[in-house]
Amino acid sequence: MDGERAGARVLGNVVFINCLFIVLAGLSHFASAITEEKEEMTLGLLRMTNLNALSILLGKSTSRVVNALLLLAAQFPFTLLAISLAAWPCGRSCGVLHARRVHHFMANLALLASVICRRTTGAAVFTA
Repeated sequence: MDGERAGARVLGNVVFINCLFIVLAGLSHFASAITEEKEEMTLGLLRMTNLNALSILLGKSTSRVVNALLLLAAQFPFTLLAISLAAWPCGRSCGVLHARRVHHFMANLALLASVICRRTTGAAVFTA
């Protein structure tokens, strides 16, 4: 019983840290995908390469999503520790799946803000 409570606490902390990281990453890392090209005035150069807008968006966002997923993957051992401390808390482990959904939502929202806004700070404010 005590191990189950400890595992639930560790898993709750991991899910909270994941959600906090996702929100902060959405405000900084994802919101600058297109706005940094606008600020450096290199968006015109990207458009001259005959890439369509979808290719540019996918290219800029996919690498950022992969970086964020790798950082979240570093927390995977802590999730396994929490699950091994508890007797497989199925209901509580769904929080990890919800954190992944939040991650994709924040990435796409920040990418939209990056396209709409001219500066990274404006995109971060829009995403917030």
